[in-house]
Amino acid sequence: MGRLPKTTPRLDYGYVAGQWANLFENRSLGDYLAPRGLFNGQITYQRADNWTVTLYATNLLDERYVAAQVLDNLGVNGPPRQFG
Repeated sequence: MGRLPKTTPRLDYGYVAGQWANLFENRSLGDYLAPRGLFNGQITYQRADNWTVTLYATNLLDERYVAAQVLDNLGVNGPPRQFG
């Protein structure tokens, strides 16, 4: 008897604590990156004849956050919600 098709859902959550962007640790200069939590998800469908399709989404809640800083106070935004 052949294998049955299988669907596998996945939801994950990642948390990054607040952190300093440089050595001076001065909030008034914007050196602090706020904590953030992001949800991601995917669904995988695998057929018995060995082909697989996976749909995914990152940053499901479309959180807006600064992921890094460059050039003394230029914030680099984290990626928005993405699908694939």
